Amino acid sequence: PVASPESLNASAGAGAERRRPPVLVIVLAFLAALGIALSVLLFVTRVNESAPTEGSADAGFARDMGEHHAQAVDMSFTLLSKSPASDMETLAYDIANTQSTQRGMLMGWLQQWELPQTTSREPMQWMSLLSDSHEHPTDSAGDPRMPGMATRAQLDELAAASGVDAERLYLS
Repeated sequence: PVASPESLNASAGAGAERRRPPVLVIVLAFLAALGIALSVLLFVTRVNESAPTEGSADAGFARDMGEHHAQAVDMSFTLLSKSPASDMETLAYDIANTQSTQRGMLMGWLQQWELPQTTSREPMQWMSLLSDSHEHPTDSAGDPRMPGMATRAQLDELAAASGVDAERLYLS
């Protein structure tokens, strides 16, 4: 039998109505999306409620280690600019890459905690929150600094050195 145009239009319209998602599915999808959005909002709110404060050890650690890592990256690029031996070049690239990534994580914590990435506080001041007997380290000029940080004089010496001397200074 040959179908008439009217019967084709009628059957096409019936199929189209059957293909539309039921209202219940649309409402459930909307409620699921709303639930996910509210869960994320609740999680973010709770994270910020328990976030470290400006003078906390967590914030101090993140800032000081961020500075420490930044210096390691700078020193690595200083050495790399001197065309070191291949094994030293590999080490300097590895240090620059890992320390840069880790610094990004530390700065990300501060951003997540809605705290500034810099402070006027002395380095390692947050350690006194952990122990009353902690003495703040200083360099030869009496300036407070974090252990493991190179002094300005050491950075200048690395910048001026070349060859194996630069490699040894980088490692020390």
